[in-house]
Amino acid sequence: MSSPQQSSISRTAAYLAAPLWAGQALVWTVGPKVQEQAAPYRISDTALFELFWLSIAAAVGASALAALAIPAHLGARPTRVVQAASALARVAVAFAGVAAVSIAVAPVPPLQPAALTVMTYALYAAIFALAAGLTLYAVAGWTSASRADTPVLLPSVLAALTIATIVAILASGTASRTALTFAVVVVVLDGAAWLVWGRALASTRQHHHAAAHA
Repeated sequence: MSSPQQSSISRTAAYLAAPLWAGQALVWTVGPKVQEQAAPYRISDTALFELFWLSIAAAVGASALAALAIPAHLGARPTRVVQAASALARVAVAFAGVAAVSIAVAPVPPLQPAALTVMTYALYAAIFALAAGLTLYAVAGWTSASRADTPVLLPSVLAALTIATIVAILASGTASRTALTFAVVVVVLDGAAWLVWGRALASTRQHHHAAAHA
């Protein structure tokens, strides 16, 4: 896929990821529990279950798609680190897709136990792959010698926030007000960071477009 095509997809994905992450703050704060709190964690509210978990799967998948434009934005060479980061981002997209399918079929009673298990493992695999990929992108950015003014801060922030998001997702299921507050703050910052990333990609696109017509 060409850089302009990837940039366009990633920009759209970043703008999608921003409200999906920020919206988790509202869901986790005022939303009722959508599953029973003890094993086997049966679904107690089907509509809200679908809304809650599909929004998380979409947020992770959109974030991974948005991250794929990082090498071009950084001007990073296609080193093994960059290639590994891109592979992990694609793995995150794939697992987010698997999670979304399992979430969609989870309300079907015979499929529910297996679907909930697949959903859980797929979502964790997706977000861990995303966090690892972003971390490698950040490392590649800081070590790249392609240009002196490489804007590496934002990918590093995205990597740090994604790691914090893993903790936030775990924290959101507890009864602790401190844990819930931490989770809300993290997802709001997530939303802001992906919005900034989308704007950065849009700015780069406008710059390239202006240069092409100069």
